[in-house]
Amino acid sequence: MPKWRAEEVDTSKYKNVKCPLCKGKGTFQSEDCPECGGDGSMPQWRADDVDTSKYKNVKCPLCKGKGTFQSEDCPECGGDGSMPQWRADEVDTSKYKDVKCPLCRGKGTFQSEDCPECGGDGSMPQWRADDVDTSKYKDVRCPLCKGKGTFQAENCPECGGEGSMPQWRADDVDTSRYL
Repeated sequence: MPKWRAEEVDTSKYKNVKCPLCKGKGTFQSEDCPECGGDGSMPQWRADDVDTSKYKNVKCPLCKGKGTFQSEDCPECGGDGSMPQWRADEVDTSKYKDVKCPLCRGKGTFQSEDCPECGGDGSMPQWRADDVDTSKYKDVRCPLCKGKGTFQAENCPECGGEGSMPQWRADDVDTSRYL
């Protein structure tokens, strides 16, 4: 680079300054500062871009600052009622809205009994519904009698002679105890 060009470059933005969040301490809320990584300093150009407002505490968007949600500690703020702005911006309150149970499809019953997933309510929060694995309720061959319904010339003790059972029950059958 020609000398005249180099003299025009403003090097002040590359000098290290105290981190604007931790004020040079290297820690923020008893942990390494998330902006400077615990160094306590950073180049001026980087410090100019730090938005300290995103670390200020605001009311939890789920519990609205109460600390409880559906009579329990709020799952988003842990019962504090507040959190840093950046975390509040990431909270998806829609996952806490009730939806129909994916197993009983809102009926509250499954195979003539209270639905094991929703407890008979017919609904649950979206985040729980997303975790329901309906495939474990599909019938599969009994692992002991291999679908025959009999074991050692009698009704199979695991499937009751049906030859099948829900996947979740089949997963728990210990065939070694019959050897």
